[in-house]
Amino acid sequence: MMDIFSTFFNPFIWGTAITIASILVLFEKRQFVLQQARLLFDLNWIKPAITSSTHTLTHKGGISKYYFNLDYLTTVPEEVASITNWYVEVVNDFKSSDDIDGLIFIEKDSGPIGAISLMGGIISQTGLPAVIARLRKRASHAKISGSPEVLEKLSKGSKVLIITDAITTTRTVKDTMETVNNFGARVVGICTLLDRQPVHKDFVDNVRIVQGVTEKELVSAEVVKADGVY
Repeated sequence: MMDIFSTFFNPFIWGTAITIASILVLFEKRQFVLQQARLLFDLNWIKPAITSSTHTLTHKGGISKYYFNLDYLTTVPEEVASITNWYVEVVNDFKSSDDIDGLIFIEKDSGPIGAISLMGGIISQTGLPAVIARLRKRASHAKISGSPEVLEKLSKGSKVLIITDAITTTRTVKDTMETVNNFGARVVGICTLLDRQPVHKDFVDNVRIVQGVTEKELVSAEVVKADGVY
């Protein structure tokens, strides 16, 4: 009887149980927070950035059924403020749950377009330093650029979040993740305004994606047709 009593009140057992329970609660809280950030996105924000023009898929080849251009929104104060605030909310949620050290913005072959054009606003509102992954058609030419002090800080195993405008085939974010790993940092999340993967996934190589809208949702909301734009 005493053995049962002492086991029941054993502080080590209780401490272990409380620790496990706390970890589970924090995990559930993180999932809820990230989902809530996704729900804050207003589908109407993205409509002006989608046109009926076709778009060549850079990495995979072929033609997309619609063209998405975030730069269409960056010249309208209300639109750019709404989109920037959404990115900031997601970054802050990652910041509170994963204690991330910095941000990675992607510069593609076509130059500083897309989410990178919002970099200054996102940095100033989140208080996180950022560097740029300059991708080139040949992976050996990709590199991480930024101020020397930020490069020094983030190259020592820091946890970073990729910020991009759209994911289509995941090839660009995978190239970015490889470049970041070679640089010495670690990608713990991906934030994208539009996830246009034909088959939606919540992870890329075990790294979580938080998106504003998926292509399936665009079709459901009749922003685009299954075979093109309305």
